[in-house]
Amino acid sequence: MPQPLRYILVDLKNLDRLLIRSMLAMVEFKLSATWVEATTAADLVIADADSPSGRVALLDAQARGLVTVAFTEREISPFTHALRKPAHTKALMDIFNAAAEAITNFQAHKNRSQRAAPSVAPLKIAPPARRGGNLFDYLTQPEGRDIVDVRFAPGKKVIFNHPQGEYCTSLSESQLLGLAQQPIQETQHGIGQSTAEWNIARRVLPTKSLEDLTWRIVSEMGAGVPLAAVERMQFLRLLRLPRITHALNPDELSFAKFLTRSPLRPSDAQRAWQLGPAY
Repeated sequence: MPQPLRYILVDLKNLDRLLIRSMLAMVEFKLSATWVEATTAADLVIADADSPSGRVALLDAQARGLVTVAFTEREISPFTHALRKPAHTKALMDIFNAAAEAITNFQAHKNRSQRAAPSVAPLKIAPPARRGGNLFDYLTQPEGRDIVDVRFAPGKKVIFNHPQGEYCTSLSESQLLGLAQQPIQETQHGIGQSTAEWNIARRVLPTKSLEDLTWRIVSEMGAGVPLAAVERMQFLRLLRLPRITHALNPDELSFAKFLTRSPLRPSDAQRAWQLGPAY
């Protein structure tokens, strides 16, 4: 499996940084390579060429043979690529695809391991706030959460807004179901940054119900798997029927309707409805 390519954003305003991240998430399926954001040892450097520190970063990256993208208001740039302000999705996608082709051609003539000099610091990724196993384990954990990024693999992630019960992603529901058994990693940023990223993501990506996704994941993957959160509940109660009633057999639908009317202890529910402990 090809190694993901890495990009770094230098000296960009927070809004521009968030816009570029959101645009990449939106067009990731149209990119010719998988990209991840890095803090060091990047293959591509995007920097604000209109600021002194940004120009220094671009010149340094250019001297090291990296692909450079000048984020600028100017029409002419001395660097490999220029991304005009404000950034547009099509221009960003074209630049990343052109950069991937250039990097691939370069790597064909030089071994990647020879490029990683010992003095270069290793790739640093912010430590995750919480790991959730796979998506099934994650969505059935009762712990409280805020706005978080959940990543399956480089370039494939979901933004969950747990307080609002919503999520944003460029992945379809069928793709999420296909990825549901893969390991995930959750990263929680500061509340200010998380809120800003969510507000931008919801402008460019569809917003969907987290509750509906949880029901779908549990119904697809929950057979025979005990839910720890349910085992710790004193009473079972549904506030409404799940929207996936078409996926329930008659007994399951009858049981769900009963729980919308009357709470039951898990042990009483198992005896009354002849359910196994993993139901």
